[in-house]
Amino acid sequence: MVENFFNLNKTYLFWLVAVFVFIFGFSTPLGSAAQISTVLIIVGCVLFSKDILKLDKTLFFLMFFLLYDLFICFLWLTLFSTYDYDIVPTKINFILSIFATYCLVFCVFRYIEERAFYKFLLIVFGIQLFFICLMLLNSDIANFILDNTKNQIVAERMQSDYGGARGLGIADSAAFGFSTTIGLFLFFTFYAFSQKYINTLLFLFLATIGVFAAISAGRVAIFGAAFGALYL
Repeated sequence: MVENFFNLNKTYLFWLVAVFVFIFGFSTPLGSAAQISTVLIIVGCVLFSKDILKLDKTLFFLMFFLLYDLFICFLWLTLFSTYDYDIVPTKINFILSIFATYCLVFCVFRYIEERAFYKFLLIVFGIQLFFICLMLLNSDIANFILDNTKNQIVAERMQSDYGGARGLGIADSAAFGFSTTIGLFLFFTFYAFSQKYINTLLFLFLATIGVFAAISAGRVAIFGAAFGALYL
């Protein structure tokens, strides 16, 4: 079943793009690309396996509570003539994100071998590292990516406060959230190497470039490398 879910000839590129955007996200004129990716992941996973819709009790009650909360929020704003529905899209996005995460976890644990899963994650990590290094080496490319993928206020703050050294990469977040994600990926790199899922050459490459990216991402990312080294 692994080949059916991560098939290089048919769906591998789709899942790479969808998961990359789902994890990191970036701003577009239509809103966050992560929201679009969330919908694609749900549709793709449901089409791949109808069993996803058979929710266990914990998830069922969680989704029921979140939908109930959304309904009460919408009803309250309408009945009391407030009509300030700004919070509603945020709640809908949260519900869809929870379900998309469940879909991914469901497919990973049911259809994908652990080795294939970590290799896939590290490819996603490698793509982000590529963009970070590209932005470090070329300021024009960095400015273009920042202007077109990040909130303008955030991009300007990163440029003015850190001289272009922070907030690199394609991601919605430019600080703590992004730094935490890079730290987790660095730890996954050490774990994958300890389990012999990747060879020494690839490990050294990802770990070295990842540490440079972690310095740019923030202090929290360094902990990922530190904990990974301790684990190893």
